[in-house]
Amino acid sequence: MIYFDIKIMDSRHKKHCGLPNETILENFKKLYARHLEGGVEVLPRIPLIPEITDTEENLTAIVSFYRAENVKKTQLLAYHPLWQAKNLKIGIEPLETGGPKMDAWMPGERVKACKAFFLDAGIVVE
Repeated sequence: MIYFDIKIMDSRHKKHCGLPNETILENFKKLYARHLEGGVEVLPRIPLIPEITDTEENLTAIVSFYRAENVKKTQLLAYHPLWQAKNLKIGIEPLETGGPKMDAWMPGERVKACKAFFLDAGIVVE
């Protein structure tokens, strides 16, 4: 199985991830098309980052993209602050996290709301 993260569907991808998303999305399309033809299973995942990837606008765009590519299943990865401690262990200085939402685990209610968004669109959430 190949896990493929889909994060941000618009130009904010470059701001938050360092690169534009066009090549990433094209690679996903090619890989997923091969999966649909009987190739290795591909599971798209969405890291849920508060107010970045979990916005209604972004989730709507992902659902549209999934529909266009015939994606029937996804996985949601709820945000957690553990990355901050990992960075310190490998010598990376703390980043400005953007406030309390980035310093705490994503609330279960928010994860459920995001899950419902996909389920309502007919997409299975693992």
